[in-house]
Amino acid sequence: MSSVISERIKELQDDPGNVVDQVSLNVDYQIIEHFSRHLYDSPNKAVEELVANGFDAFAKEVLVFTPGPYTADRILVWDDGESMDVEGLKELWWLAKSPKSGERVEKRNGKERKIIGKFGIGKLASYAVGEVISHVCRHQGEFYLVSIDYATVRGSKRVQAPIIRLPKEDHAVELVKSLFSKFPPSAEGMLRRDSWTLAVVEKLKVADLPSGRLTWVLGNGMPLRPDFSIKVNGKAVRSKLEKKAEVDWDFGSKQVVDAIKNRGTVFSSVEYGRETGLDPAAPLKEVPFVRFPRIGQVWGRVRLFDETLLKFRAHDHGRSHGFFVIVRGRLVNPDDEKLFNP
Repeated sequence: MSSVISERIKELQDDPGNVVDQVSLNVDYQIIEHFSRHLYDSPNKAVEELVANGFDAFAKEVLVFTPGPYTADRILVWDDGESMDVEGLKELWWLAKSPKSGERVEKRNGKERKIIGKFGIGKLASYAVGEVISHVCRHQGEFYLVSIDYATVRGSKRVQAPIIRLPKEDHAVELVKSLFSKFPPSAEGMLRRDSWTLAVVEKLKVADLPSGRLTWVLGNGMPLRPDFSIKVNGKAVRSKLEKKAEVDWDFGSKQVVDAIKNRGTVFSSVEYGRETGLDPAAPLKEVPFVRFPRIGQVWGRVRLFDETLLKFRAHDHGRSHGFFVIVRGRLVNPDDEKLFNP
């Protein structure tokens, strides 16, 4: 069965003026399977990686739609960040050299964000949930479309796909609205933004993707803040860890310092200090840290809640219990609520 976008591309290719370039994907199919099976074995984490691309593009808002009231058989991740032109779409599918390699902090229009996408290969995460991934982009008044069908990668290590420039804005609006069974009110404003990117995953391989569980993963896995928000099927994502903790320690708290000192055989030569500028969310705040041998400077918070590890809610509402490990604003143990718990 052909995807909606694949059929649209076939129609547009009939006019050579619509094809402006092509993307090249040079990768062995086994590599794609490896990443989807091991690095992105959870479909929720695969969707999260697509959302992370929006954060890295300095989006203020990301709209996620899963099979439900607005779309029947595809996943849509729509952000209003800085979108891609022809060269940007070609770079998107770089695998051998990644535009996200290394630790990077980017500054745009006076704003700063730490890049959180994994190695520039987050689009491969889409294979964990579907066979076809497409991108529809609005960039500087132009509209572009490109689609990769992973089925074509099975037969060849080198795949090329055309980059289509949609002739008019009306064509882009018509295409976007055709992807929804009912166009959501929350998406009307997105269409009017000067810049946006819509990632579309079709030919889904997952039978069910409960919005509650996905909302939980995004709420605790993404750096939600005043300049970055997420909605899933029209409902705002909130962090489950925003509630008041029973205990809240930083690395200068006596309990944490004593716990480290009591493990002197492991951490024999640590240093303690305080420094301004460690926390990008509060650059003027003095933050206590611990400097470990061979590890370096570490800072953070330990927050304890009064909810039991064994408490469980209905599946559709997402997990409401657990042992959470968060590094640089992202949850690192989404599927193991008892990580490191003896």
